[in-house]
Amino acid sequence: MAKVKIVDVKERTRFLGPDKSETMLDVAYETEKGFRGTVKGLPLKATEDEIWEAVWKAAEVPERMIGKEKKL
Repeated sequence: MAKVKIVDVKERTRFLGPDKSETMLDVAYETEKGFRGTVKGLPLKATEDEIWEAVWKAAEVPERMIGKEKKL
């Protein structure tokens, strides 16, 4: 797995009703190979370890899939 860096963290507010809303985190990341992605819907109170775990999980899929060939 290549290195991953967090590029941006944004707070997004989602309105659920007239007096209800929740704030979530959107985390943008970029891998060493240049793949970019976003992890959406993390809770506002997520710890740094939880954020990194979500980013690693999301980055793992394109790293594993891109570059493989399959015969049809």
